Amino acid sequence: MAGCEKLAGAFNLSIRGYDPGVTPIVAEYIKKPGKIAPPQEVALSLYIQHISKLSEMEMEITISFYLRLQWLDRRLKSKTNRPIRVPKGVLHCLWLPDIYFMEAKSTGEPEASVFHVDPDGKIIWSRLISLATRYENDLHVFPFDTLSTRVQLESYSYGNNTLTFKWLGYMYSPSLSSIDFKAHSAIHGISMKDYSRMSIDPEDSLFQIAWLELKLRRSPLIALISIYIPALMIVMASWLAFLLPDSETAAKLGIGITSLLSLITLTSYADSKLPKVSYFRGHDLFFGFSFAMMFSSCVVHVRRKFTILPRSSMLDQSKVSEMNCKLRIRSFSTVSVFVFSLLVFNIVYWPVVISMSQYASD
Repeated sequence: MAGCEKLAGAFNLSIRGYDPGVTPIVAEYIKKPGKIAPPQEVALSLYIQHISKLSEMEMEITISFYLRLQWLDRRLKSKTNRPIRVPKGVLHCLWLPDIYFMEAKSTGEPEASVFHVDPDGKIIWSRLISLATRYENDLHVFPFDTLSTRVQLESYSYGNNTLTFKWLGYMYSPSLSSIDFKAHSAIHGISMKDYSRMSIDPEDSLFQIAWLELKLRRSPLIALISIYIPALMIVMASWLAFLLPDSETAAKLGIGITSLLSLITLTSYADSKLPKVSYFRGHDLFFGFSFAMMFSSCVVHVRRKFTILPRSSMLDQSKVSEMNCKLRIRSFSTVSVFVFSLLVFNIVYWPVVISMSQYASD
């Protein structure tokens, strides 16, 4: 401890008789016999600087933010008229709240740290932290889903009766409102919500937890351009086979099979950009309906191949013209059924997905 006193004295900081294992509020009440010390209050504030990584396959997000802790330690009062900046090498000599991040996959070493002590003993400890944690989102409503993650802080050794948290506020960088990620992971908006400022359940938890929830909304435009519109174009391209004569069955099936293979390739691309989940995602139903449409068109082409028609040599010219007219009408009516089915599906599908996404984000 003598070494700490000498080291702190070099920075005009007096810690004679200072016990770093005792909270500041307990140190005050030691001098007041018969009185019970209340919990030490530590104020928290966050400034979200940027999101450095978002991995959809691993459902992991990396957030860089400034964490500012404030508390009062009258044992560090000084006669100076300005704050004292304490170097990192002296911090082990002082009492510090042993805060850690819950459910974090990894927490990098603080990239920067500033420790100030005001003349009245008020301490401000600011650190730049990079936190990798898991996020949750409901892919039922893809591409209108909302990503949700929490920054949760808890004391490792001080319980509710020794240390409490208080939120001072939170901010985020304006640049977060225009983040663009690769593939269809664009974020076009950010909203953070502080639920009750603290999450405390004295009956079920011995340690107080302070948490802040961060919500990000996906931009549906990129998914529409890269997934849904190409799928619609492939389906409509398969209908070009209806313009061919019924005798060109091989060409019709060639168009149908090529369209099916193109849609399979597009489905594989979409699946490679999203995490593997045990439920139907928003685009799975869309692709399923598209496959059903193209398979049905192939069935129609094969059925027409085996339709028995009289030879044109056995009919006069008027009968041949009448038959060709009927075939064109039949082709037009078949295409109309496919177009109507696709139109009805989209009229029902998109409002349902959008309404579900609004319900899920609430």
